[in-house]
Amino acid sequence: MTSVANVRTVVFPPLDFTIGLAPDRSYIVREKHGRGGGQFDDLSSAILFVQDECRAHGCRPVMHFDRTLAFIRAAG
Repeated sequence: MTSVANVRTVVFPPLDFTIGLAPDRSYIVREKHGRGGGQFDDLSSAILFVQDECRAHGCRPVMHFDRTLAFIRAAG
């Protein structure tokens, strides 16, 4: 007896993180699809978190900076 199962392929979008500045001057990391994130005291820790999460999931790091950080980074 042969059994045939219905198999569906599920495609998960790649991880896509945004880093922003919280009112208390900490850095907030949010994943676009709600699959991760955190709050960090410094920007380098936030960036390392994104890199580690992407490495753990086997994808390239994709991160964006929200407006609060984009203006700070542009000012130097």
